[in-house]
Amino acid sequence: MHCYLRLSPICFLLVLGGCMTARVFNSKGKEATDGNEWSWCNAIPHGARRGDTVVPTLSQSAVVSLLPKYQGSAYEQTSWSSAAACRITSINGIPVHNLNDLADACAKVANLHKAAKIGIEKSGDDGQSSPMIEVDENKLLAVLQVAAPEEPVVRINADGNQWVVIRQDDVRCELMVRVERRLGLVHVVLCPGLCWGSPRVLPVDIRATCGGAPLACLSVADTLRLVYGGDAGRRADAIAPPEACSYQTVSERGDFLLPSNYRELQDAADQAMKRSKKALPTPAFASVPGNSYPGSPILGDARALSGFMLQRRVYHAGEFAKAGWVIFSGEAVSRCDEVRIIIDLGLGPQELALSLSGK
Repeated sequence: MHCYLRLSPICFLLVLGGCMTARVFNSKGKEATDGNEWSWCNAIPHGARRGDTVVPTLSQSAVVSLLPKYQGSAYEQTSWSSAAACRITSINGIPVHNLNDLADACAKVANLHKAAKIGIEKSGDDGQSSPMIEVDENKLLAVLQVAAPEEPVVRINADGNQWVVIRQDDVRCELMVRVERRLGLVHVVLCPGLCWGSPRVLPVDIRATCGGAPLACLSVADTLRLVYGGDAGRRADAIAPPEACSYQTVSERGDFLLPSNYRELQDAADQAMKRSKKALPTPAFASVPGNSYPGSPILGDARALSGFMLQRRVYHAGEFAKAGWVIFSGEAVSRCDEVRIIIDLGLGPQELALSLSGK
């Protein structure tokens, strides 16, 4: 995950790439699947260009606004063209060939919390030496935000994960989705942020559909019940009212982050484990492949969900950004090949399509 929005390092711990499988039992002490496994798989975004195929250009207006010290050409303040004026060639000496390179370089420089030097090349000046323009951290994020303006939605590969980066004026949001088909869970990891401008509440709303069917947005207690409550925890699509499908509505509930059913589920699981005498299963969320969790999986997931579930809040330009989770569920996830995420960052709903792997 890139840190050009100053992502907290702890968020790396619970963002998984590829597929993760583990033995799991419900509170009845029975193995929860015929295959005895969780089966988390990433949803693969489509319909957006890969960042490594996008040239990191800056429009003439961006050069005038963000890089007034650039002396490579005599830009006029009144000339606001959408045509590419120049190409970014390096950040602090790190070569930049595409948008993926630019994101990587900005992530490395942002961790230093120092001014950066941007190398740029005027269109048509291939091979000539690039002037180096010094900018502060916030200006560097702004340059990343406006680079390649013709591609407002791109796919960035980081550590084997496919992130979708949405850029809308001064708002930026990185998003990744994974699914657990047996339970019909859609786990959205997103990191919204503001690059400049006035503070505002983000995100406005998020919804999800699968095969045209709306998915229910879950609270912490809803998620624990679905994962550890056995068949009684299942929620049928037909009984989820429209308001239950809106992240904006569900996340404003007073109990959204409360694992209010933890003790009930834990007591039932403790009794079931005594009867079955099986080893503790792996948590659904609080786990990293190759590492065992040192305690109750229900407690681990309750803590993880309470700590990472995203609530809407006011964001300020340039602030330290933290990734958060939004969980959806629906029976359709177990049988469909595509999930759609509809996210509103302030300019109206934007739909993203992702293919479901691991079917």
